[in-house]
Amino acid sequence: MRRGSLTGDDVSDIVFTSGTTGTPKGAMLTYGASTRLYVAWSDVVGLRHGDRYLLVYPFFHAAGLKSGLLACILTGRRCCRIRSSTCRR
Repeated sequence: MRRGSLTGDDVSDIVFTSGTTGTPKGAMLTYGASTRLYVAWSDVVGLRHGDRYLLVYPFFHAAGLKSGLLACILTGRRCCRIRSSTCRR
């Protein structure tokens, strides 16, 4: 699918739940919903263009992908990632 043919209603990713409240399942997230949510989330928590955001979640986790990487891209922030090999006790 070409980028120009995507709409906000198209599925951007499928997040699989662990089934904490029932049977495990895949939740389909759309481009539009993710964009609206993480622009609003960034505003609520006060993240602005030019900020540096320390990201501790891995990118394969929904929080790392959405509240980390996507929020940085949407608001022009710099994402600083901690590599697991640099985390020592």
